[in-house]
Amino acid sequence: MSDYKITEVEEKDHEEILDFLNEHFVPHEPINAAINLCDKGYR
Repeated sequence: MSDYKITEVEEKDHEEILDFLNEHFVPHEPINAAINLCDKGYR
């Protein structure tokens, strides 16, 4: 098993987390991808 470090998110981290999620997950969700919901660079 991998080692994981769990930390509490702080207010200053919110933009970075949203950027990461929007770049790596939202466009690739199966339904979103199937209907081309998000254009490249979606935010």
